[in-house]
Amino acid sequence: MTVDSSYGPGVFQTFDTKLYLTVDAAGERHIEYFDPLALNSRKFTDGSWSNPWGCTDVLDGIYTCAVS
Repeated sequence: MTVDSSYGPGVFQTFDTKLYLTVDAAGERHIEYFDPLALNSRKFTDGSWSNPWGCTDVLDGIYTCAVS
């Protein structure tokens, strides 16, 4: 994921925290949370989603942490 910062490429402040809400072609609903203080972003998913572990979730409006 590429994230824009307030001060240019690679220069982030704590207020650069962002949420990205997406629905992909398969209908999977995701929230991606970017925190510049963390080493990586976190992805939350609602409903079933493609993954190598066979995990699934009910499409109920409650997002679970899929990938961090």
